[in-house]
Amino acid sequence: MATHAAMPFRRQAGAGAHRRARHSAASWAIPVTLGAAYGLYASFILRNHGASGGRQFWYGLITAVVLAVLCFALGRIQHRLLPLVRGVAYGALTSAAIGLLVGLTGSSVLRSSALGLSVGLGMFIASFYLFYTHEQVRGQTQARGQIQTRRQAQTQMQMREEAQMREQAQTRTRGQVQTRGRMRGQT
Repeated sequence: MATHAAMPFRRQAGAGAHRRARHSAASWAIPVTLGAAYGLYASFILRNHGASGGRQFWYGLITAVVLAVLCFALGRIQHRLLPLVRGVAYGALTSAAIGLLVGLTGSSVLRSSALGLSVGLGMFIASFYLFYTHEQVRGQTQARGQIQTRRQAQTQMQMREEAQMREQAQTRTRGQVQTRGRMRGQT
C-alpha cells in the first residue's frame, strides 16, 4: 500500500517543548513586571536621598531581581501549599518588600517595621480569603469523591466484619450443637 507524501507525523516532544508548555507568559511576566517596578521605585527613593547614580542603579537592579525571583518561586510552588500557608507566604513577601521601601526613605526601624507588618497583614487577610474561598469551590467536587470513596470503603469493611461475625456465630452454633449431641449420646 502506497503512502501519501503529506502523511502526518508526530513530533517527539523534547525537553525544551515540555519546559515551554509548563511556563505560561503570565508566570514570568508578572514577577518581572513587579520586580522592575519595585526596583525603579527603590532606585527613585535612593535618588531623592542623594545616592550616586551607580549605587542607585545597582541597588534598584538587585532589589528588582530578588523580588522577581521570589515572586516567581512563590508562583511556582503556591499550588502545592495550603491556603493558610499560601496566604502567610504572600503576606510575608509583601511585608518585607514594603518594609524595605519605607526603610529606604530614612524612617525609623520601628515605623518601617510597623508599616510593613500592617500592609503584610492586610495582604495575608486578602490573599487567604481569596485562596480559601476558591479552594473550597474547586475542592468540593474532589472532596465529594473522596467522601464517597471513604463511605464505600467503610461500607465494604462493615460488610466484611458482619460476614466474619456471622461466620463466627455459625461456627459457635455448630460447636454447641456437636457438644450437645455428644452430651446426649453419653447419657
